[in-house]
Amino acid sequence: MQVASMLIDGGMDFEDAFHQPRIDVSGDGRATVDTRLDDAVVAAIEAYMPVFREEQTVYPNAFAKPNGVMRDPDKGGFLGVADITNPVAGAVAQ
Repeated sequence: MQVASMLIDGGMDFEDAFHQPRIDVSGDGRATVDTRLDDAVVAAIEAYMPVFREEQTVYPNAFAKPNGVMRDPDKGGFLGVADITNPVAGAVAQ
């Protein structure tokens, strides 16, 4: 959902949207935020719930590890992105 929001609401390109810091709220009353996230954003989240900072690493998985393919509306081809911290991520160009 965050990647989609970055594409639609943030106007980012496909690759940039996949490489942004993430936030995880898994229903346990706290937020886990990527250490790269801006302090002002973290402070805004802290107004609603406790916040824990975690690095985006291969293991343990603190955040989703999305992979995606999107049709390029301008060129008609396809774009693909894999989260680089996903140990099973891979890409093939044709």
